[in-house]
Amino acid sequence: MVNRFVLPVFLVAFAGFPCGSMDNLRCSHLSTGAATLIGVPHPYSAAIPQEPEREPKRFEWVDQRAGDCHLSGVLTLFPDGKARWAATSWTDHTVSGDIWHETLQVLDGQKHPLFGFGVWDSDRMFVGDRDNWSKESTFPAGFFDNAAGAESSGSC
Repeated sequence: MVNRFVLPVFLVAFAGFPCGSMDNLRCSHLSTGAATLIGVPHPYSAAIPQEPEREPKRFEWVDQRAGDCHLSGVLTLFPDGKARWAATSWTDHTVSGDIWHETLQVLDGQKHPLFGFGVWDSDRMFVGDRDNWSKESTFPAGFFDNAAGAESSGSC
């Protein structure tokens, strides 16, 4: 008779409703038991394969030149489809300030273009300035594994 009585009360307590005519001790005991049962992992949950964490890819350029301007920069591609460009640019001579116009193209292993980011501009530079600048963008994450290189071209 106890089993027939406990099962319906367990379901009511599990659903979060008051236990009704039962005393609080038995009611809280059943609720605690239900919480314990919920925390038990499914026996097949450990069998779900986990994708290994992939490292970002970095492409680096040191002291590229365009006219009187210089640029050193790093393009970092992340497996989730995010990209970050961080650069330092400077100029040797200017009349009204120079701006570096950067174009980056990501390539596959056969040096075919996969994607690009358009043109990214530095701030206006004057002689003696070192302009540290960065840009962020996205790309189709499915291209990450095929990204094997990058081309940088700039004008100033």
